[in-house]
Amino acid sequence: MNDLDSYIASGIIEAYCLGNLPQEQAIVVTEMAAKHPEIRAEIDRTLAALERYPGKPVPKAELKNR
Repeated sequence: MNDLDSYIASGIIEAYCLGNLPQEQAIVVTEMAAKHPEIRAEIDRTLAALERYPGKPVPKAELKNR
């Protein structure tokens, strides 16, 4: 497992998509997504999955634009 795989598997993407990270950590995830298409793709997949579950927390709209 490489560093990006470990980062993705850490659960930080899910926390980011749910808005459960402190602002400083959210900024780091946003910067990582800009540099690494794999992270951007995982954020997109996670946001899409969260939208499919009725009654589950819906990610904040501004996350889609990060």
